[in-house]
Amino acid sequence: MRTRYPKSLDNLYKVWLYCRRIKFVNLLSKLLLHTEHFFLIDSQQIRRLKEKLSQRVGKVAFH
Repeated sequence: MRTRYPKSLDNLYKVWLYCRRIKFVNLLSKLLLHTEHFFLIDSQQIRRLKEKLSQRVGKVAFH
């Protein structure tokens, strides 16, 4: 049986996970932008991928 944490601590952990996820997506989008410069990937493809990512993570990730 696992120990129950205080509710506030649990919420804090969720927020931390969410922030990590957003940070990851931002990193990924930066990486995509760099690859776009180097390999001249179709910008439409990248936009589509970004949309997929933002839908999965939430609209907060891309401003």
